[in-house]
Amino acid sequence: MDELNNLTIEEMDGDETEGARTAETLHTTHGLMLGSCSDCLDHNLGDFMHESLGRILRFRFRLLNICPNRRVVVGLILFEIVNNLEVPRGFKVITVPAHTNNRCINIDVENVHFLLPDNPHTCVDRRFVVRHMHHYIDFPNNCFTF
Repeated sequence: MDELNNLTIEEMDGDETEGARTAETLHTTHGLMLGSCSDCLDHNLGDFMHESLGRILRFRFRLLNICPNRRVVVGLILFEIVNNLEVPRGFKVITVPAHTNNRCINIDVENVHFLLPDNPHTCVDRRFVVRHMHHYIDFPNNCFTF
C-alpha cells in the first residue's frame, strides 16, 4: 500500500469486484481512494486493450451578461433522435464560478463532454439535440428582507 498526500492505492483481488460487471469485461487494476483533504489524483492505470467503439461530443457555449459576484448553474441534457423520438443519453450540471469584474460580462464555457458508446457492429450517423437551462445561484441578501 502506497500513501502520498492522503492518497491510498491498494492492490485488489478479482473477488473484490465480482459484483461489478458490465456488458463487457470490467478490468480492475487498482482500487483508488482520494483522501478527504486531497485535491487531485495522478495515477497510471497501465495499458488498455481497445474493446469497443464510442464517440465523444464536446460542447462550448457563452453565457451572456453575467453579473459580478454571482455563480451560475448550467444544466445540459443530451438527447439522441431515434425513430423521430428524443431518447435521453446524458446530462451535466456545471457550476460556473463568480467573476469579480465591476460590470456584467460574457463568460465562455468550454470542454463540456458527453461520452457515447457505439454498437461495435454498426457505424452509422447519429443525430442529437441538446437542451439547456441556467440560473444564478447567488443573489443579493436584500432579496430576503421580510
